[in-house]
Amino acid sequence: ALRSFIGENNISGVVIVSGDLHQGSLDSGTASGFPEIVVPQPNTRRTGNCATATPGVWDVGFMTGVCNGYAVLEFDTGPHELTLTLKNQEGTTLFSHTTTP
Repeated sequence: ALRSFIGENNISGVVIVSGDLHQGSLDSGTASGFPEIVVPQPNTRRTGNCATATPGVWDVGFMTGVCNGYAVLEFDTGPHELTLTLKNQEGTTLFSHTTTP
């Protein structure tokens, strides 16, 4: 429903930020239609397959092994860009993608 609404109303520059999949994931828009980042759990001791269900399709990547980490969204106005980054608990960049409007 949300994807249809965005398309029917010609809304541009949409980026999806979500959580609660028990994994960190990043898609450039190839698989989901919009750039999308799933924020991983910041405080967990889970290891192995982080997702509680099928992890889905993420063209940039998704976290496996250690499941906790965080996301960073960096906005730049010259040129207009948004960089989506997934980091592990130590702050090491696992996946990153830059998109423009």
